Amino acid sequence: MNAQSRTMSELRSLIKQFISFADERRLKLEQMQTGLELTKAQLHRVKAENGDFDDEILEDDGFTSTINGMVTNKEVWPDED
Repeated sequence: MNAQSRTMSELRSLIKQFISFADERRLKLEQMQTGLELTKAQLHRVKAENGDFDDEILEDDGFTSTINGMVTNKEVWPDED
């Protein structure tokens, strides 16, 4: 019984460690993603200020709205079946 009790205690400890590491990793990934988004926004702003931006980047063809389910493909791209 003592061995089983120690094993269960060790298992609980390992599970707590795993959850802690997973939470830290998730937070680090979110921080990296936020950093990337900030860098992209800053780059876009600098390019716009210099007049050196690509019109294709700024042009919205409705793809995002379609993905989000706000409109159908036929409304956005009527020439596609």
